[in-house]
Amino acid sequence: MQVLYILLGALFTYLSLWALEGQKNKHVRKEKERNFILFIRQELLSFSKGVDRLKNIFGQKNWFDLMTVGQLEKNLQNMESQRKESIYLRSQNLQEEFADLITESANILTGIRFLESNYLETIEKNKTSKQNNDFKDTVNFINQRRTLNLIDLIEIQRKISEYLKKIS
Repeated sequence: MQVLYILLGALFTYLSLWALEGQKNKHVRKEKERNFILFIRQELLSFSKGVDRLKNIFGQKNWFDLMTVGQLEKNLQNMESQRKESIYLRSQNLQEEFADLITESANILTGIRFLESNYLETIEKNKTSKQNNDFKDTVNFINQRRTLNLIDLIEIQRKISEYLKKIS
């Protein structure tokens, strides 16, 4: 009979430890999720403000703010480095949306860098040559791409705002 009590006590101890470890793991996972959401929220808010500045520049002026684009790229790299931590988000859908958001943002910034280099190259060519028609065509192309980039910036800012609401 004493052996039975010993086995029963061991079983009870094992089940208690198993339940405590489960609770501890659940708490650790929740804490990691909160930390990830806090970090990503800050990065997305900073990215959104940079997008807003860039949007205003694209809408009003005819030049590129290299510092703003550089800051956006830095924010994007920070988010990219934390992509693996998105496993702590509560749903697969939020994880996929986060990855899509990073990918779309990277594509937009790549397009802006392409447009920027094309713009600077055109300005340099115009200083050295006198081909006015080629310059006008390139400027028209750049203005069209700038408008498309402006639309993309508005769209990505909307998606960031929706994503922030979902993770809150």
